[in-house]
Amino acid sequence: ALTLAGNSISLGANVNAGTTLTLTTGAISQAGGVLTAPVLTGSATGPVTLLGASNAIGSLGPFSAAGQTVRVATGGNMSLAGAVSAGTLDLRVTGTLTQSAGAPIAAALLTGSAATATLGASNNIASLGPFTAGTGFQLTNAATTVSGNVTVGTGTLSLTSSTLAAGGGLLRAPRIELQVDRVTTTGAIIDGATGLVAVAPRTAGTAIAVGDALPA
Repeated sequence: ALTLAGNSISLGANVNAGTTLTLTTGAISQAGGVLTAPVLTGSATGPVTLLGASNAIGSLGPFSAAGQTVRVATGGNMSLAGAVSAGTLDLRVTGTLTQSAGAPIAAALLTGSAATATLGASNNIASLGPFTAGTGFQLTNAATTVSGNVTVGTGTLSLTSSTLAAGGGLLRAPRIELQVDRVTTTGAIIDGATGLVAVAPRTAGTAIAVGDALPA
């Protein structure tokens, strides 16, 4: 295990943590090198930018950077193993992105890419997109505004959310499955070229409310 702390941290060469890398600091950046860490955890009071193309980060979290922009890239698969908080959370995963039940995301915006993304914890993400997933995307969330395009090349885009609102982005996939109790929109949410769209209430037995000015 390796712990790094200070006013700010800049990685300029290869870092191999062996097991767990804990970063506790202000801002975190990566000027060069490869970050190898089976587990990345810690906290930051400034922006976090770890975008090395060859990074190998097996799991992320718990990691606290409330209100900050957190950008993490890794080759292969990555799991969210602990709670992650950020202003903007940008995850770029070449393999599969998964999430443990006890590792929710709290963020103003989630963006990024993955081969497949399965985020089924009790997340609290205000805005979603852009996000690109090759073969599937699944998100469980409190209330969702689609602020950027969410695109799935093949497979299913599945979104479970109490409310769903337009924010300038579109949902694009061969199959879209929505479980929502309320839809409020002043614009499009689903790309017209999308194939099958299945809609059901998140709360069983509840009618889906659709409109711009609905009672709370």
